[in-house]
Amino acid sequence: MRRLLIAAFSVLVATSVLVAAATSAVSATSATSNVHVTWTETGWRFKDKPPRGMHPEFGYFMALRNWDLGEVTVSKGDWELYTGVLTNNRAQLGKVAGAAIGRAAWRFDYQNKTMVVAKVTTKLPAGTIYAQTRAHDWKLVNRAVYKVKRGTGAYRGVTGSVTVMPMGHTMKGKLNAIFIYNLELPTPEL
Repeated sequence: MRRLLIAAFSVLVATSVLVAAATSAVSATSATSNVHVTWTETGWRFKDKPPRGMHPEFGYFMALRNWDLGEVTVSKGDWELYTGVLTNNRAQLGKVAGAAIGRAAWRFDYQNKTMVVAKVTTKLPAGTIYAQTRAHDWKLVNRAVYKVKRGTGAYRGVTGSVTVMPMGHTMKGKLNAIFIYNLELPTPEL
């Protein structure tokens, strides 16, 4: 009986050592980063292919209001591109809270009357992060989780997500949103 207990204890200790080694190996090859920033619109462009349905000043926000009335105003090939500056919501990435840390572009590519592909391209000093999502209703991409597709520079091999939460408009009429980056960054092997 004593030998059986010693053998069981040995297996338990060996298993604990393997789990600890595997955990340290995983943490040695990747680093998790959670970045909260505010995106503020600095520019907006659109392409309205025939049949035309966009309002020339207000774009799809005005045109899609008619969608709820049964008038579909988007068509394949239409797109909107919003550009903006990213500012820290807290001290992070070596900058204080409120500091500008980069730029992001938020693009909506309309595939047909109901399908939209939305992309977020984030340019930071250390590299660029590309994320994307798809939805069968354009309203769903406004508050959505975008899957990180790839990165460049220090973000090469990055995985994770970008959560976008629109907050409305600033006093100057510019769009505002919170972007939350949940990133898994590979670290160099020693």
